[in-house]
Formats: sequence, structure tokens, C-alpha cells
Amino acid sequence: MASYTLHVVYRGRAAPAETIEENAPQAVLETIPRLLQAHPDCHRIIVYSGPTHIFSVDCNGATVRD
Repeated sequence: MASYTLHVVYRGRAAPAETIEENAPQAVLETIPRLLQAHPDCHRIIVYSGPTHIFSVDCNGATVRD
């Protein structure tokens, strides 16, 4: 089973404000809205599968290119 890491990133901060681990793609998709609600002013939520960047969303939940 793949492991996914979600990082909540703010501009000007060196480290993520929050990091969440999930084990399934559906869990990732369910976690993103909760993170956006908890961090409405974040710059990005970045999703990785292992070391590979999968996608990122902005503070509105829209997929963005990094």
C-alpha cells in the first residue's frame, strides 16, 4: 500500500505548518478539505507519494503547478 504525505506550506516559512500521513488516495482527498479549513491562509498543500511529488492545491483547493 502506498504512503502519502501532505504538507501544509505557508509563504516565508522554512518548514511545513502541518504534515499528515495517509495510506490511501481516498484518504488524501478527504484530508485536503479539512486541512484547508484548518489553514485557510496557507500557500499550498503539497502531496507526495513516497519521495515523488503528486500534486499541490492552493488555499482555495484548486490544483496548481509548482
